[in-house]
Amino acid sequence: MGTLAGSVLISRARRLLRDETSAVERWSDAVLLDALNEGQLALCGIKPDTVTTVATHDITAGSRQAIPSDGLSFIKVIKNANGYAPLPATESEMSGMVPSWHSMTGAAVERYIFDDIDNKAFYIFPTVTPSPGVATIEVMYGAKPTDLAADTDSITVPDEYAPALVNFMCHRALMEDMRDATNRTVANSYYEHFVALVAGKAQGETQQSPNTRGASAPA
Repeated sequence: MGTLAGSVLISRARRLLRDETSAVERWSDAVLLDALNEGQLALCGIKPDTVTTVATHDITAGSRQAIPSDGLSFIKVIKNANGYAPLPATESEMSGMVPSWHSMTGAAVERYIFDDIDNKAFYIFPTVTPSPGVATIEVMYGAKPTDLAADTDSITVPDEYAPALVNFMCHRALMEDMRDATNRTVANSYYEHFVALVAGKAQGETQQSPNTRGASAPA
């Protein structure tokens, strides 16, 4: 959750748009707030783990499990209710070793499988008999950002994404007047900068991740 108010980002966008004279503002605060909300969603579309949530999931019947309705993309299963941490696996690995894995049952989840195409769901092995509040797993997923209802509200995404959001807001504002060829060119430039900032943040996180640096589990 960020701490910057929407008004802060709106002011920054106005400076870039040269729209700071209140008497003759070209874009209203409402329009720029809509652009900010759209930018948060676009950001999470590019980087679904921007707003991560950990939730207790009641296991449902069958191998396929769905993340909550506020989710954008599954990330991982952390643990069973008994503390047992399942391992990730691919569909090809499971089908090659245990072709009937979708129908096998057990007391706890040992493996979880993610399909990039079906990113709001995941599969478990073995399947577990549903028992709300008892047969549960702890799941991490990327959630949808919450829209700002007013410019006094704080952004949902972390503050470090503010520069990217401001660029998206400028892009969206200029897109409203595409009759001007110059606006089209500048709008595209702002969008490219937005994408580059998000991609750069993702690359930096990967490089700094203990997993990338080779951290090992205790012996």
